[in-house]
Amino acid sequence: MTLEGGVWTLFRDGPDWPQRYVGQLTEDGNTILGRWERGAEPGAPLEHDFYLTYTRVR
Repeated sequence: MTLEGGVWTLFRDGPDWPQRYVGQLTEDGNTILGRWERGAEPGAPLEHDFYLTYTRVR
């Protein structure tokens, strides 16, 4: 997992299929707009899987 320049990235290189989440923090810091990507098998190129947005609730 990394958080650099407002971009949050999660990696999973599992034995069955790889995944990656890439999320962009909004300027106010209350929302992360991102997408999950997956590969069909290890070593395969990653393709879009679905969008996921996190929103801070107070």
